[in-house]
Amino acid sequence: MNPKDLIGSKKVPSYSVVPMTGMIYEAAAFIDGAEKYGPFNWREEPVSALVYLDALDRHMKAWGAGQDIDPKSGKPHLGHAKACLAILIDAFETGNLIDDRHKDEVVVRLLDQYDRSQPPPTEVSSAKPQPDSVSSAYSVSDSRKANSLP
Repeated sequence: MNPKDLIGSKKVPSYSVVPMTGMIYEAAAFIDGAEKYGPFNWREEPVSALVYLDALDRHMKAWGAGQDIDPKSGKPHLGHAKACLAILIDAFETGNLIDDRHKDEVVVRLLDQYDRSQPPPTEVSSAKPQPDSVSSAYSVSDSRKANSLP
């Protein structure tokens, strides 16, 4: 292998692994945003994380409900969603993100608790029978039962 190829193939990022179709959708949404608000407008003043999180959620909900194209822009909802994520990343990395997320450890814990991609943790004890993995992943722990209201 050519020495330049060997070094170049190890550099990050490798855009050759990113689908061009997604980049085209994203670019279409960025062009729409640039026409409305100016290119890279989120770099001029700090931006709220929640504004872009809400926009991302609206575009994904519309797409999930079966609407491919945003009727206001004429661009794909998925492109707008990718643009929202890119703006959040760029604002974060450039120090221009107002981090007004609703940080909630309970939500994070619940997402982990109900993650069915991994088997639930089991206790190593011969005194207790091991519950089956599906029902235990969705059961309320004994400590939570004891602390719950009637």
